[in-house]
Amino acid sequence: MLKIINDNDYYPTPDSLLDEILKDIDWERIKTILEPSAGKGNITEYIRQRSKKYARDSWHSGEEIYGIDCIEIEPELRAILKDKGFSVIHDDFLTLHTYKHYDLIVMNPPFSAGAKHLLKAIDVQSLTGGEIICILNAETIRNPYTNERDLLRRKLAELEADIKFYQDEFKHAENKTDVEIAVVRINIPAKERPTTIFESLRDKEYKEPESKEFNEIAPSDMILALIAQYNREIEWGIRLFDEWQALNTGALNGALIFLSSKNYITDYDKKLNVNKYVYEVRRKYWHELFDRPEIRRRMTSNLYYEYNSQLNTFADYDFSFFNIKTLMIDIMKNLVGGVEECIIKLFDELSRKYAWDEKAPYNIHYYDGWATNKSWYINKKVILPINAWNHFRYSDELNLALNVKEKIADIEKALAFLNGEKLESGDLLGRLREAEINGITKNIQLKYFNVTFYKKGTCHITFTNEKLLKKLNIFGSQRKNWLPKGYGRKRYKDFTPEEQHVIDSFEGEKNYDQTVQDAQYYLFDARQSVPMLHE
Repeated sequence: MLKIINDNDYYPTPDSLLDEILKDIDWERIKTILEPSAGKGNITEYIRQRSKKYARDSWHSGEEIYGIDCIEIEPELRAILKDKGFSVIHDDFLTLHTYKHYDLIVMNPPFSAGAKHLLKAIDVQSLTGGEIICILNAETIRNPYTNERDLLRRKLAELEADIKFYQDEFKHAENKTDVEIAVVRINIPAKERPTTIFESLRDKEYKEPESKEFNEIAPSDMILALIAQYNREIEWGIRLFDEWQALNTGALNGALIFLSSKNYITDYDKKLNVNKYVYEVRRKYWHELFDRPEIRRRMTSNLYYEYNSQLNTFADYDFSFFNIKTLMIDIMKNLVGGVEECIIKLFDELSRKYAWDEKAPYNIHYYDGWATNKSWYINKKVILPINAWNHFRYSDELNLALNVKEKIADIEKALAFLNGEKLESGDLLGRLREAEINGITKNIQLKYFNVTFYKKGTCHITFTNEKLLKKLNIFGSQRKNWLPKGYGRKRYKDFTPEEQHVIDSFEGEKNYDQTVQDAQYYLFDARQSVPMLHE
């Protein structure tokens, strides 16, 4: 059952009230919408359905036409919103810091903190302009006994807000109450800001921030450094848009029209332009985050490309500490769930996948597995059909293409997972690059194996850590149920004769006794054996 911290503050908005308060909205003009304190998403769901209906009645082919973002502080409610496919961009609306412009904020904040939330919404819309529709406990308006409520009263008077009171709107709602409510409508115009471009040009002190500002941030605090850099880039870009808007309405309007006619400037809608700019800068920094060695070294190439393929989705979210932390949790969860999959993939590629290739017939050794006659383990030397030579040059140069480097990196990374170690970023690529430069093609020494590239289009791998190779073979064989139940935990003499035969075929009694003695190493547990997941 869903538990809400304060049931007295949780009143999902009924559709009947939404019909009333949203009936006069000019939906043709609305492109971007924010719902703070979204709860289970009643308001967002209502607008989404209205959007789909409008699209079906027009030329949009039934697709949603409004961009809607949600904010919700309760983790359980955030999970519900995400399950519904809503864009949840932050947790606490009162700490929101965004550069995105919203045409409309529709909100039903906690009744006990309504004044604080509406003041925050006014602050969000104060510079760029936009509409606000807010549902409050009527007492927030009628009884301004706190400084906060009094400030809100003065703000609403200054902004000429429209306020209507309703008595029974929540009487039959999901969470019933007979409290009187107030619906506040505010239309905040965008501020006109005079251009300062000429003053800036004349100011001798005016210059771009030097890169040392970035270096002054503690190097270990990579995330905060990236966020600070992102904020600077956004702020400077928006400043340029402000200058453009001011010039567009000033004396240089004719010059700007000329620029537009030459396709130098193609969009007069400043708000749309700014949101496009913010979107692209967000996308840039999410990509840069994934490319940081501190992050990328934790991921296999498949996981890295999976996250990068979602950059357009990530660009809908602010590059904020909350969203980055949420992403890091997701990456860690996928890593824990994907470590075993990564190692099984390695086991299959070094054995089954390439063993049948005519270039690689001796990768594996067969043994009598449990309840099967098709079991095997990987030999000390394996051959992969990977071509590292450049056929597009008239030379004998080794050319390690990206796919070759990633394949070798994934093998080393999977073995590092299995060995309970972390790889230092850049070590592998540095060694491969050094081999390229020096023309070394044979016995290139890597962390767990040596690699040799042949012109016939093969890559030979020789494992130098035979104990780790045995661990890989045990892991693959156990996950495929080729070894008897209790392998590594039971004494040899406690197995049945049939089970002993499997162990004899796999490694022999003497080697098995060593496996039992060192079972803590050989029996792999992804959640406990990979320190890089617990940093």
